Amino acid sequence: MIEAAAAVAAVLVVLTLWGILRERSLSRTRHRFDALVGEHLPVLVRKRRQLVRVDDYGVVDRSRWEKEIRYFFDKVIFQSLPPADVERIQERLADFTARLEAAVEARQADAAAEMRFDRVKTGAEFELFCADELKRAGWQVMLTGASRDQGADLIAERGGDRLVVQCKLLSRPVGNYAVQEVVAARSHHLCNRAAVVSNQRFTASAIELAATNNVELWHWSELARL
Repeated sequence: MIEAAAAVAAVLVVLTLWGILRERSLSRTRHRFDALVGEHLPVLVRKRRQLVRVDDYGVVDRSRWEKEIRYFFDKVIFQSLPPADVERIQERLADFTARLEAAVEARQADAAAEMRFDRVKTGAEFELFCADELKRAGWQVMLTGASRDQGADLIAERGGDRLVVQCKLLSRPVGNYAVQEVVAARSHHLCNRAAVVSNQRFTASAIELAATNNVELWHWSELARL
């Protein structure tokens, strides 16, 4: 009896440890998945906006968006993550699809902000737009002026924070140079926070450099909710 009880206890310990390790592995997969989705989030948000349609009868057609999601999993997620992560995601594809949808939904800008952004055509107009969006979030904002910005387009203050912002209206992903500029501007303007805001996604190299230098990377649609 004692030996049987000990064997049962040993099995329970093994199962418990296996469950803990399995959950930790799944947590790491979720983290890597979220990071990869976050890297492409501005594009995903734009695609969802373009591909989800409502007809004259009020019927929502998601077929093209769902096809885009499948394409994103096949060409980005499954091609970028390690095989073990891919296997876990495939086993729980519905859960990870819902996770992606939730991230996209959270990032969606409201219709009014979309209309405001649609009027932006130049870099100078984008700076003004970003300043207005930050003001909506309760920041006091000053435009630095192109002649002496030292890598800063906006200086914003709220509470105890003094934030320097570099605004990039581009047709390509934002690279390291924007992060490097705002790092220098943070010291020059005596700010405790620094951010780059853009209409585009950020390159993997820019994301890595920003993490090393404590620089925040934002899509413009996040500004009003900061």
